Amino acid sequence: MGMGTRSLRKVIMNLKKTLTIFAVITGLLAVNIAAATPASAVTCKTITDRTWKLVQKNPSKYKGQNMTIYGNIMQFDSITGTSAMLAYLAGTNKLDSYGYWGSYDLSLARSTSKRLSNYVQGDVFRACVTIKGSYTYQMKVGNTNTVPEVYINSIKYLGSTD
Repeated sequence: MGMGTRSLRKVIMNLKKTLTIFAVITGLLAVNIAAATPASAVTCKTITDRTWKLVQKNPSKYKGQNMTIYGNIMQFDSITGTSAMLAYLAGTNKLDSYGYWGSYDLSLARSTSKRLSNYVQGDVFRACVTIKGSYTYQMKVGNTNTVPEVYINSIKYLGSTD
């Protein structure tokens, strides 16, 4: 006989718990299977630089909100991996006519390796993101740094600072 609905739900709940524990232990982004939404279905609101500064100040308050942000990739290498990068983010495009980025509010941005495959350090982009909260990482000098964490639902290349 097949599994009953209750048994199947219990298996799914246990799987979610196991995936979440694994993600926390390994430092990976936990995937919420039940709330998975296709990136194309996500609607993002346009924000100001002031709104982004409020997100920087208290990312947990904005957790789950979708926003359009602009960014300049600061680090995207073998240390961050193929699906995460450190980027300077802002509510508006900070790329000036001389090729310099004018904001240094650092954040961790994650997405799929496929979505980020054509991006490198120095690239400037516009993205529709979901605020995930804050993320603490170990720096080479031994200190820790806590920054907002966002998930990139869609991204568009705008130029480069290199």
